[in-house]
Amino acid sequence: MGTGYIEHHLDFGRWRRVRRYENAELEIVTGRTNQDTPFYHLFAVVDGKRHFLFDRSMDDIVQLARYISKRTGFRTF
Repeated sequence: MGTGYIEHHLDFGRWRRVRRYENAELEIVTGRTNQDTPFYHLFAVVDGKRHFLFDRSMDDIVQLARYISKRTGFRTF
């Protein structure tokens, strides 16, 4: 993570995937599952496309979005 970008790393054993998002915006999406359990997701939005970053509690998602925004300059909506 740095000014203007964030990288999302996924590692499963020897398999590794790295995605880099530049000049994105952050979006918090909330909803409820079929079992009526609330969920909170954080996405990087680039050219109108959402890219999943995190699934956490509402407080954690808000704190993560603020931290990422401060470090990257990404706007949150």
